[in-house]
Amino acid sequence: IGGPVLGELSDKFGRKKLLIIALFLTSFAYVLSAISVYMCSYLFFMISRLLSGMVGGAFEIAQATVIDVSSKKNKAKNLGYITMAASLGFVVGPIVTSLTTNSY
Repeated sequence: IGGPVLGELSDKFGRKKLLIIALFLTSFAYVLSAISVYMCSYLFFMISRLLSGMVGGAFEIAQATVIDVSSKKNKAKNLGYITMAASLGFVVGPIVTSLTTNSY
Protein backbone atom coordinates (compact mmCIF):
# COMPACT_ATOMS: atom_id res chain seq x y z
CA ILE A 1 0.00 0.00 0.00
CA GLY A 2 2.73 2.44 0.96
CA GLY A 3 5.12 1.76 -1.91
CA PRO A 4 3.83 4.35 -4.40
CA VAL A 5 3.37 7.01 -1.71
CA LEU A 6 6.80 6.46 -0.19
CA GLY A 7 8.34 6.33 -3.65
CA GLU A 8 6.88 9.74 -4.45
CA LEU A 9 8.03 11.12 -1.09
CA SER A 10 11.53 9.74 -1.66
CA ASP A 11 11.69 11.65 -4.95
CA LYS A 12 10.78 14.80 -3.08
CA PHE A 13 12.72 14.47 0.20
CA GLY A 14 15.57 12.09 -0.62
CA ARG A 15 15.82 8.34 -0.74
CA LYS A 16 18.17 7.80 2.20
CA LYS A 17 15.97 9.57 4.75
CA LEU A 18 12.79 7.87 3.59
CA LEU A 19 14.47 4.45 3.39
CA ILE A 20 15.63 4.73 7.00
CA ILE A 21 12.21 5.91 8.17
CA ALA A 22 10.39 3.20 6.19
CA LEU A 23 12.65 0.46 7.57
CA PHE A 24 12.22 1.72 11.14
CA LEU A 25 8.43 1.97 10.86
CA THR A 26 8.18 -1.42 9.16
CA SER A 27 10.27 -3.00 11.93
CA PHE A 28 8.05 -1.32 14.52
CA ALA A 29 4.93 -2.66 12.79
CA TYR A 30 6.39 -6.18 12.75
CA VAL A 31 7.15 -5.96 16.47
CA LEU A 32 3.53 -4.89 17.04
CA SER A 33 2.41 -7.90 14.99
CA ALA A 34 4.47 -10.22 17.17
CA ILE A 35 3.06 -8.65 20.33
CA SER A 36 -0.49 -9.01 19.01
CA VAL A 37 0.06 -12.73 18.40
CA TYR A 38 1.41 -13.11 21.93
CA MET A 39 -1.65 -11.23 23.26
CA CYS A 40 -3.99 -13.32 21.05
CA SER A 41 -5.64 -10.13 19.80
CA TYR A 42 -7.00 -10.47 16.27
CA LEU A 43 -7.97 -6.78 16.06
CA PHE A 44 -4.52 -5.61 17.22
CA PHE A 45 -2.93 -8.00 14.72
CA MET A 46 -5.02 -6.62 11.84
CA ILE A 47 -4.16 -3.03 12.81
CA SER A 48 -0.44 -3.83 13.03
CA ARG A 49 -0.51 -5.56 9.62
CA LEU A 50 -2.36 -2.59 8.12
CA LEU A 51 0.35 -0.33 9.52
CA SER A 52 3.09 -2.54 8.08
CA GLY A 53 1.40 -2.39 4.68
CA MET A 54 1.14 1.38 4.82
CA VAL A 55 4.80 1.92 5.66
CA GLY A 56 6.24 -1.07 3.84
CA GLY A 57 7.60 0.75 0.82
CA ALA A 58 11.27 0.18 1.57
CA PHE A 59 11.73 -2.24 -1.33
CA GLU A 60 10.50 0.31 -3.86
CA ILE A 61 12.80 2.97 -2.42
CA ALA A 62 15.72 0.52 -2.56
CA GLN A 63 14.92 -0.25 -6.20
CA ALA A 64 14.81 3.46 -7.03
CA THR A 65 18.17 3.92 -5.30
CA VAL A 66 19.69 1.08 -7.35
CA ILE A 67 18.38 2.71 -10.52
CA ASP A 68 19.85 6.07 -9.46
CA VAL A 69 23.35 4.76 -8.72
CA SER A 70 23.67 2.16 -11.49
CA SER A 71 25.11 2.84 -14.91
CA LYS A 72 22.81 2.32 -17.86
CA LYS A 73 24.67 -0.88 -18.72
CA ASN A 74 24.30 -2.39 -15.22
CA LYS A 75 20.76 -1.29 -14.26
CA ALA A 76 19.00 -4.50 -15.28
CA LYS A 77 21.65 -6.71 -13.68
CA ASN A 78 21.62 -4.74 -10.41
CA LEU A 79 17.81 -4.74 -10.25
CA GLY A 80 17.97 -8.49 -10.82
CA TYR A 81 20.31 -8.84 -7.84
CA ILE A 82 18.05 -6.88 -5.50
CA THR A 83 14.97 -8.80 -6.66
CA MET A 84 16.84 -12.09 -6.26
CA ALA A 85 17.84 -11.17 -2.71
CA ALA A 86 14.27 -10.30 -1.77
CA SER A 87 12.93 -13.49 -3.35
CA LEU A 88 15.56 -15.56 -1.58
CA GLY A 89 14.38 -14.07 1.71
CA PHE A 90 10.84 -15.26 1.00
CA VAL A 91 12.14 -18.78 0.34
CA VAL A 92 14.74 -19.08 3.11
CA GLY A 93 12.76 -17.22 5.80
CA PRO A 94 10.04 -19.84 6.30
CA ILE A 95 12.62 -22.64 6.31
CA VAL A 96 14.70 -20.95 9.01
CA THR A 97 11.54 -20.15 10.96
CA SER A 98 10.36 -23.76 10.88
CA LEU A 99 13.75 -25.00 12.06
CA THR A 100 13.83 -22.43 14.86
CA THR A 101 10.25 -23.10 15.92
CA ASN A 102 10.86 -26.83 16.18
CA SER A 103 13.88 -26.19 18.41
CA TYR A 104 11.80 -24.41 21.03
